Amino acid sequence: MKKQKGKEGFEAHYQEVWGERWAGLKTALLAPKLHFERPNGFAKEDSDLNPIYSMDEASLYPVLALQLCSDHQVLDLCAAPGGKSLLILEQTRAPQCLTLNEVSRSRFFKLRRVLKEYVPASILDKVTLTNFDGSRYGLHQAEVFDRILVDAPCSGERHVLHDDKELSKWSASRSKSLAKRQYALLASAFLALKPGGRLVYSTCSISPLENDMVVARLLKRKPNAQSGDFAQPEKGEPTDLGWIALPDQAQGLGPIYFAVVEKSL
Repeated sequence: MKKQKGKEGFEAHYQEVWGERWAGLKTALLAPKLHFERPNGFAKEDSDLNPIYSMDEASLYPVLALQLCSDHQVLDLCAAPGGKSLLILEQTRAPQCLTLNEVSRSRFFKLRRVLKEYVPASILDKVTLTNFDGSRYGLHQAEVFDRILVDAPCSGERHVLHDDKELSKWSASRSKSLAKRQYALLASAFLALKPGGRLVYSTCSISPLENDMVVARLLKRKPNAQSGDFAQPEKGEPTDLGWIALPDQAQGLGPIYFAVVEKSL
């Protein structure tokens, strides 16, 4: 039977994925999004900087899972709009070791604007900003980075539910296409990762196709890839290969999914 598209197809698809949980999850996704007003760690150094960055509190989780140190060479492969990049920079305080990449030109310029609003120029000038195709990054920067964040473009179902135009265009084939792109980004990041290094794959999707299944594909295809341990956040729940915060059971947070992958020596 041909798969439905649009609102009816969206509803049928996620009802099949989530079963009895879907009704409550959908209600939570439609509720107003909670915003965490996170103090800017650089604001004390420059009073002209924006003192607060508004974000989903669960967005902290993927960055914490990187287990950063100041001497790590770090890549944020899909960095815009920049919230997680700011967290990385605040944690490491080593801008000369940080590379922020964003393939979209419009999002790249948005990333630069955000950074200028929140980071002192003396620090920002030492950060490397690139505008490359993330799916090919590893071909040119093989085994360069100790830590990599892949915050991949995804279906963003919470956003779709709040946008009638986007909902009318929804199709299962788009999620499949995104999963292919996500795998290409993840495989590229793994190539760019040093042996002994650690990467975190993250999305804001509720689709297993774009979450665990992308990671499972990498683990199956790369014999030197293995799941990494992480401290389980207080809010959210485990998946087969990672962790997910869903608003129906994480006090309104999310969706935010992440999984940790390490490259063996």
